[in-house]
Amino acid sequence: MDCRSDIAVELEVVRRHAEADTMQRALKEFARRMNAPDVNALSSLVSQTELMGTHVATAVTEFADTMRRQYRQRAEERANKTSIKLLFPVILCLAPPVFILMVGPPVLQLRNFLHDAHESGGVLNPSSYTERLTPVTNLEEIREDLP
Repeated sequence: MDCRSDIAVELEVVRRHAEADTMQRALKEFARRMNAPDVNALSSLVSQTELMGTHVATAVTEFADTMRRQYRQRAEERANKTSIKLLFPVILCLAPPVFILMVGPPVLQLRNFLHDAHESGGVLNPSSYTERLTPVTNLEEIREDLP
């Protein structure tokens, strides 16, 4: 059954109860049947405005605005809690690929550098130092080469 038709049926029951008895009694029964805090507050509000003789439309409009604000606040609270709950899965799912993308290329370059460095003529190969380094036997020859 459609929600609108359910509400229409309930309001029709309230109207019939109000015709048979008083509006306050009909609204109390409506709140009891619905068993919802918002409906209970609405029925109390309508009963009080009728007893006081104030405008029901103004009171119901203010009540609706208050209910909208409360629903919006609840939705914002849920959204804030959801963002906190999503923080850890996002970190666990996104951090490893980002780490690999940021650290991967330098690690590969370092690996290639170290691999090439140990080959003949490489920076870390000890034999390449012995080939390049010749013992200095005569300092005068070096001084002659300098300008």
